[in-house]
Amino acid sequence: MIVRVYDRANNEYFISEVFAIINFGYYEKYLVLQKTASVQGYRLIEYLDKSTDEHNMEVNINVISANDLPEP
Repeated sequence: MIVRVYDRANNEYFISEVFAIINFGYYEKYLVLQKTASVQGYRLIEYLDKSTDEHNMEVNINVISANDLPEP
């Protein structure tokens, strides 16, 4: 799955592929590969931005393309 990820530390977006999804819902996290000028490596990004208002949380992950598995 291809996603757009918001990196709060650098205040920028980057495009990545998701390698794993851990938990679901409020505790959901995505394992992505970050390749930017300042950072390179795997990161575990929380789906919800819990630093914002509790009743109006923003998301850190936006799905661009959810490719299905190829048929056998």
